Amino acid sequence: RHPVLWFESFYNFRINNEWEMDSSLTSFIGSCFNPFLCTDRGAFHMYLAQLGKTNLSTSDEERSLFPSSIFTATSQQNPPSSMSPFSLQTFGPHNRQIFLYDVQQLQDSNDTRNNEFRQDLGKFLGILDSDNLTFSSSAGTNQSKSPIRLRPSLPPLVHVSPGMQHNNTKYQSWLDLQKIDICDDNPSYRKVRQVLLEHGRNASLWIRNYFLQSSDVHVSSQYYLETILQSWSIDPCLHRHATKFSIQNNKRTQRQTSNFKKIKREGRKKDNTT
Repeated sequence: RHPVLWFESFYNFRINNEWEMDSSLTSFIGSCFNPFLCTDRGAFHMYLAQLGKTNLSTSDEERSLFPSSIFTATSQQNPPSSMSPFSLQTFGPHNRQIFLYDVQQLQDSNDTRNNEFRQDLGKFLGILDSDNLTFSSSAGTNQSKSPIRLRPSLPPLVHVSPGMQHNNTKYQSWLDLQKIDICDDNPSYRKVRQVLLEHGRNASLWIRNYFLQSSDVHVSSQYYLETILQSWSIDPCLHRHATKFSIQNNKRTQRQTSNFKKIKREGRKKDNTT
């Protein structure tokens, strides 16, 4: 997920689950001194790199993978290979298969892509259609038959909001007031977005140019996924502000149209009375 939107969602999730959170977001910049939430966790490529699907020995790849802030460098021009707080020890090399997706693909309004995503995920998971199976047996043997047909696709994915559900509406409203809109014009919010956008740019570049090149990494609708990944380098608040402006503008237009129609009706009434 876009690191900026991920951070906002995670912060608000923890608020809803009654964690006490610092309202100044600058305290979350860097390593996770606060349990679980910090900007470094938004550098998703750091964790993907540990899966051992790429060659991390090339200097160009290392520079695109690691933001300069985590190099223990004496000189920014020549950062050393030792890094903190992340460890680059991988779990590989191995042939484990990976299915990579962005959460935006789970909510894709394009029916064709959405069906293709569920079909690709179902194939990757090896899910079988128990109601419509075909069977085969090894040639020249009496071995028991085994199912080989995959189901056409997974059923539509259900969105479930995890965490606490509060029945007290007043209490829920109070919690909602503690939540953030990371696009608000707040200095600490802007600083956090800046850090997360740097992570997003590095992650997008590395995933597209290196991670997806591995034959062990599988995706659905690769062009669409790469388009989403490219947006990680763009502040999502630009789109959010544009959407809000468009909604406000539409409401203003509707009010003006309604007022115009009202004036027109009143004018007709006066004409009829005269």
